[in-house]
Amino acid sequence: MTENPLVLRELLLRDFGVDLPISGGGGSPADPIVVTTDTVQQAVDVQMQVHRCLGMGRQVAWRLEAASIADPASRQVRAGLETVAFLQDQVRTNGEALYFVFEALRDGSSTADLPAPTGFIDPGCGLELPYQLAWLHLVAVTDNEPANPGLGRAVAYDGLGIIGTVYVYDLQQRLPSEDVEAERVVTQFRQAVNDVLATNAGAKVTRQGVFRDSAQRGRCLMALLDLPRNEVTMVLMTVRNGCFVKGRITFDASAPQFGRMAQDCVTAFLEAVRPEAGAGS
Repeated sequence: MTENPLVLRELLLRDFGVDLPISGGGGSPADPIVVTTDTVQQAVDVQMQVHRCLGMGRQVAWRLEAASIADPASRQVRAGLETVAFLQDQVRTNGEALYFVFEALRDGSSTADLPAPTGFIDPGCGLELPYQLAWLHLVAVTDNEPANPGLGRAVAYDGLGIIGTVYVYDLQQRLPSEDVEAERVVTQFRQAVNDVLATNAGAKVTRQGVFRDSAQRGRCLMALLDLPRNEVTMVLMTVRNGCFVKGRITFDASAPQFGRMAQDCVTAFLEAVRPEAGAGS
């Protein structure tokens, strides 16, 4: 909960430079945060900005586990979170909840009426990337196409102790299949790994492999590299809708928990970009 629930909007503006359409309390059932937007989608997105700011302020990693309508009559929404705090001598994982009132909710709304937070849909291939990839949250999109046709878009994510970027591009020539072990895909993967080695003196590859589905079909190429400053980065390469999809996830290796959280992010990346056959489109 917040240290001063009466001035949450002012605290977020002061500390993070964001002026959110919120009022009211500190996030308890009796004193929820009131989101004053015109649409439910806007309310959900504001809710995620609140979580992100509070996570940065508290220096905790977080992910939204589930959102539900706790009280339809008062339009109250419960956001269930998992948080990880890195204390001086321990790592503490907690289940928490913040309560909001969405003024835009209609009478009789159910949890099914709560949309997912706004992510990114690539205009080139239609790939939809979610706002949240486990412990990572979308912060920016860079469109490389105007200046460099074929280089697509770069979608940046961040979290406590972890950063990530997803690149969606086609080099002006669509891939004819989704075979991740095809020559063009392997070439792009090797180039991505070499780029990391070239820009990080002392970096070294510690592991390479292929993520496969239950039928042993390749889903994604992967390399794990040790970097200077006690960091580790993962390079991921797959294909979706005729485009290369490259992921880069870098994490602080000072605590084992960061590695486990990064693996959660890889799993979320695969589920979003290259789900198991029959598990998604």
